[in-house]
Amino acid sequence: MEAMSEYWLEDIETASRVNLERIQLEKLKKIIAYVEIHSEFYKKKFRENKVSSLKIQSLKDLCSFPLTSREEIVKDQRENSRLGSLMCTSFDEPGQTIGMTGVRFSATGEPIRVILSIEDAASQGRLGARGLICAGVERKDYLYIADFPQFNLLYMHLGLGSINLGSTSILVGMERGERNVHTYTPRFPPSSFYISPTYSKFVTRLLKDAKMRYPIHAVLGWSEPGYSLPSWKERFRGMWGEVSVSSKITICDVYGLVELGLLGFECINEMGLHGFEDAYIYEIINPKTGDILKPGNEGELVITHLEREGMPLIRYRTGDITSIQYEPCNCGRTHLRLMGIKGRLNQGIKVSGQTIFQSNIEEALGSFKGYSGDFNATTNGSEELSQLDINIFQGETSKQFHKELEDGCSKKLGVPVAIHLKAKEDLAIFTHRSQKVFNTKDWDLLKKEADKQLRAEA
Repeated sequence: MEAMSEYWLEDIETASRVNLERIQLEKLKKIIAYVEIHSEFYKKKFRENKVSSLKIQSLKDLCSFPLTSREEIVKDQRENSRLGSLMCTSFDEPGQTIGMTGVRFSATGEPIRVILSIEDAASQGRLGARGLICAGVERKDYLYIADFPQFNLLYMHLGLGSINLGSTSILVGMERGERNVHTYTPRFPPSSFYISPTYSKFVTRLLKDAKMRYPIHAVLGWSEPGYSLPSWKERFRGMWGEVSVSSKITICDVYGLVELGLLGFECINEMGLHGFEDAYIYEIINPKTGDILKPGNEGELVITHLEREGMPLIRYRTGDITSIQYEPCNCGRTHLRLMGIKGRLNQGIKVSGQTIFQSNIEEALGSFKGYSGDFNATTNGSEELSQLDINIFQGETSKQFHKELEDGCSKKLGVPVAIHLKAKEDLAIFTHRSQKVFNTKDWDLLKKEADKQLRAEA
């Protein structure tokens, strides 16, 4: 691979499994010893579970350490002022950055407050540059970051990554898309977009209506299913192809969490999200038993920081369902790949013995080219249903197509499916990030948010 910048670290990115594990073990010993000294939270947690850094002789020893849950952190920060007893740095140290996670769809309904040191931010900026290179973003690019403009640590990491890479970032946000299309794009012709799948649909439509075409060759983003789903990858490639003059467009999924950082980027081969195994240890566990699962099996992703000063997390349960593959990619990278984020544990719908996630429904509907993909499905979070009820917009289907959708989704999902036709005002159809599977108690909140997003683009 041609070295695009100092952030293509060939010796790290293409390291053998033996060398990667050697790097991880060395860093793991240091981070465990570090939190034992500096984090009251982990000092107490390790003491109660009778573990210590002295017990780490191999990577397998990590599984003897207790898991860390979101609920534990929220409770600790509630009971101990500001950032709780978890943080390892002091507020008196210069250059600290504080952010917080979202709350709307979290299991606790409360944010986790996160602190970063200067070196933490620099480390994430380096990972951001590596990830952007992975996804095909180039030094010469105008990178449009079309996401919510409010302060978010992940966008800071991405912006630092763009600066490190040498590309030019245009932070257009997620509002007034028509103004942005007519004001920014003619002056700064976009060649890559960081944008959510749902907003992709809206922005490509605006560009098409304005009869504008640009040298767009890379589209990447996170926050919802879409870019990792085969049927939607091709649909998005087609949408962007209509407004691009490039001969090839890559559609790359990105994964990150505010409390953890940037965790994975798809490369131009689009075969799963490459992790950063020199910065994290990735585990997949059975969410009910906590047992570690073998590669290829779906379970809950657990992350351990290897490079973090402010608030390192040890065996943190992300709540996200995925699987891991270790086979090297054709791009030359040898780090593990996350095979798409299937969904979040607390957002699945239990139907006839199976758990159905938004990604499952997205992929099923995405295979029907005659439908836009908009839908709502609700759950009460606990009751197991005998059939999956999916609400769609009645203006996009005939009786025959309705039947095809119903039968096709039932077959693809492996559970009974009933498709209900609804008026547009009876659906929560988002313009920005889209939440399509949700608890019935959140309906009013989500409907208001969806309507607010649409108004913001007017």
